[in-house]
Amino acid sequence: MKKLKNLNIKKLLITFILLQPILDVLTSLCLEYISQYLTLGIIIRTFFLGFIIIYSLIKTDKKYRIKSFIYYALTGIYMCVFLFVCYKHNGAHMILAQIKGLIRAFYFPLILVALYGLFKDNKLKIDNKYFLWTLAEYCLIIFIAKIAGIAYPTYKYGLNLGTCGLFYSANETGAILSILSPILFIELLRDKKINFINIGILVLFIFSILELGTKVPFIAFLTLSVLFLLVCILKLFKQEDTKNYIIKIASTICIGIFILFTISYTPIGKNLEANYSINFIKIGNKSSLYPPISSISKEPEDIEIEVTDIVSGRDVCFQKNLERYLNSSLNEKVFGNGYLSLKNGELQVNKLVEIDYFDIFFCHGPVGALLAFIPLLYILVLLIIKTIKSFFNVLSNEFSLFCWYTIGISLGIALLAGHTLTAPAVSIYIIFVLLSLYNFLQDLEVKN
Repeated sequence: MKKLKNLNIKKLLITFILLQPILDVLTSLCLEYISQYLTLGIIIRTFFLGFIIIYSLIKTDKKYRIKSFIYYALTGIYMCVFLFVCYKHNGAHMILAQIKGLIRAFYFPLILVALYGLFKDNKLKIDNKYFLWTLAEYCLIIFIAKIAGIAYPTYKYGLNLGTCGLFYSANETGAILSILSPILFIELLRDKKINFINIGILVLFIFSILELGTKVPFIAFLTLSVLFLLVCILKLFKQEDTKNYIIKIASTICIGIFILFTISYTPIGKNLEANYSINFIKIGNKSSLYPPISSISKEPEDIEIEVTDIVSGRDVCFQKNLERYLNSSLNEKVFGNGYLSLKNGELQVNKLVEIDYFDIFFCHGPVGALLAFIPLLYILVLLIIKTIKSFFNVLSNEFSLFCWYTIGISLGIALLAGHTLTAPAVSIYIIFVLLSLYNFLQDLEVKN
């Protein structure tokens, strides 16, 4: 116990952050060659979850310790009831799938509760550079895997193009790139001189979002670039280092022009052309490394797999999940349908909506959803109140602006694409952004 109290939690958190891309690669290999339900990544992350809960109960002040213990106890009771309901309706078959889904759904709120207490009481601060290095790791893995010809395809079905490095889920990888990229833009904004390391990471990041082929990180990049330009223009009006910000604005515009003229030769460009009939600019008859997507079948039976519009067939999945929920027993209505269903004597994996808010509600019912969302709602309300109190200081600071952008884009991805709040590999970064903004706003209050 004494060793646990003296542990340098900051170094442990930094190590855990830097190991995330490696854990995702190991998870991918486990899913590909060993098991769909028990992976090295989920095992290590579960151990971390248990450790950080115990550590927070030891290190936080007594008042918060009691509150967090009550939350942990209620969540633990719910988990036991949930698994009992699943066992009662589906038996013990594939119980690991139910446990895995349970961990994924409650990883975010449990870690948030634990780390909030540690950040609040111990004034923990994780430097931006560690998140920047993590982003570089993800992008390097995508780049190297593509060059080496060992990258996994982004789309397992259909004719859409793209590769996602050695990562199993392109949706989760795209969400991670979207959430970590604002850190890169903050550092680029703060650079007074040319920083070749940051520029190199930017090049790798742009390559990754174009190669991935999914629209979420690309749209996030576009909105982030607009925010970057607005902040630079605001700095110009304040006459802060005018020459430096003019160069940044010009560089951003040049990058935008370059992407405009090259996107039609990339996976994301070809996917957008095929699925949205967008005609990007093409330079002469220049050949492409990627073949054109043609003759994509849009027969009714293929729609659910191949449609790539804004909801990607999620409306159909929502109707099926709603119907399953309404036809379920009272126990399931209260505690959730879980991740498997017994149909015609056979267990089947429930196809999720892939909208995190709905998935948590349908799988865990109103009781589980309430427990899962209370910590997020609490911290958001707290951040909004603190932001209003220091509104003009928040508005004039690029760090707070980009943090709020990241929070907004994260909750938006959870709504439109999922795989965010219910994915431990993704949600861990949202937690650090929330708590970093909390620390920043706390410091503003002290100064004022």
